[in-house]
Amino acid sequence: MSTSGSSRKLLPPYTMLYLMQGCMVGVGILNFQQKLVQRGSYDSWLAVLLVGLSIQLIVWMCYKLLGYSEQEPIDLLQLHALLFGKAAGWLLNAAVSLYFFAGAAIVSIQFIEVARIWIFPLMTPFLLFLLLALVVYYAVSGGIHTVAGFGFWGVIIPFLFLIVMLVSSTRDLHISNMIPVFHHSPADMMAACKTIVFEFIGFEILLMCYPWMQSPKASQKWAHLAVGVSSFLYLGVALISFMYFSEGLLQHTTWPTLMLVKMIEIPIYQRMEYILIMIWFLKIAASISILLWAVCRGLKRTLKTKLSINLLLCLTLLGVLFGVLQDHAAILRYSSLYGKIGFGFIYGYIPILFAVMLVRKWRRRSR
Repeated sequence: MSTSGSSRKLLPPYTMLYLMQGCMVGVGILNFQQKLVQRGSYDSWLAVLLVGLSIQLIVWMCYKLLGYSEQEPIDLLQLHALLFGKAAGWLLNAAVSLYFFAGAAIVSIQFIEVARIWIFPLMTPFLLFLLLALVVYYAVSGGIHTVAGFGFWGVIIPFLFLIVMLVSSTRDLHISNMIPVFHHSPADMMAACKTIVFEFIGFEILLMCYPWMQSPKASQKWAHLAVGVSSFLYLGVALISFMYFSEGLLQHTTWPTLMLVKMIEIPIYQRMEYILIMIWFLKIAASISILLWAVCRGLKRTLKTKLSINLLLCLTLLGVLFGVLQDHAAILRYSSLYGKIGFGFIYGYIPILFAVMLVRKWRRRSR
């Protein structure tokens, strides 16, 4: 993408916060505590901090990668062509598009599963998917500005629900649950870290949004802030859950966050988890819209097709995949596979790209 166009087509640097944080906090925040405590018990809050810090380093690498071109801001698709050539770059771009599509698929499938279990057990799942697809189509077809606007709610909604949850559960928290501390082995901590990495997957969207910023380099502080905000959210929800539930109970609670919200008592309404899930619909729609926008950009670059056609193709494929993955066990297997791929992309592929870039820069300077 060239940035020579009118600046009104570009986004202010602070929108990087909306776009990244909108992808990093999704359905996983409703049940990640159970997975954490099964790995590192109540010491696993430390894993959230360690992974948050490591993601900050990866974000720094990403900005160094995106600054490789000295002429104009580039995205990951253009970086592939510069580092590996046109043919290899095409293959890598196709793989990246598939990666972001897989992320959008797992977010949509997981959310619809939650909505079916808690609110609409008798409704045909495809109707829920159709409603979500219509909202996503509206957002993505409106372009990056509409997508960023949806991403704004991806920042506001989690904080509102965290504040409500904290205030409502304060009297029932037991700090003694956290004692003793640091009584687990490094191997347990590494297992907990690997588990929580899945929840941070999505920050890589900055690799696609970078050239759409009015001042791309100025957006770096907002990118680091997005990771910090997400780390704070996960840490806050984890600590509240650890101090509210006993360890044994938490290990057998499938949706701890929803159970916490369910405890909130309002005289005129008793099912607060329903409200949370319905509000979370907008949050999830924002996440899927951002990811599918990246997919459509990737397909436009690789297949030379229009964004509208790419969007319809993506939503159709999502519908097919949704029809295939109806079983809970199948969804868990798909999530596990995606988590492993995401872990490799973050801690394997990005550092490798960074190393290749350093070698290329060294050769360029030595000429």
